[in-house]
Amino acid sequence: MPRGPGKVKKAKPEFSIESVLNDENLKKQLEGFIEEVILCKQQMDQQKEAMKDIKNEAKDSMGLHPKILMRLVKLKSGEASLDGAEKELEDLRKLLEALE
Repeated sequence: MPRGPGKVKKAKPEFSIESVLNDENLKKQLEGFIEEVILCKQQMDQQKEAMKDIKNEAKDSMGLHPKILMRLVKLKSGEASLDGAEKELEDLRKLLEALE
């Protein structure tokens, strides 16, 4: 099925255990994928630990709560905007007023 000029959707191969067991190249490819994912997971764990250390240092040295730090990070990095934060606060105010 064409997806635009000159683009054809590529059929995805179906995984077969027998194919992997009977093909040394596929075995090596699978082992490579597994090793790459293990390395990525280890790096992610190291990054999580580093972020935890930074949050703890900010809290210990400045008294800055980790939630506040992460909100500032999101604002500074562009993941969030002040407009969005203000709207969220306004929505919370409306909910609180409705509950009173």
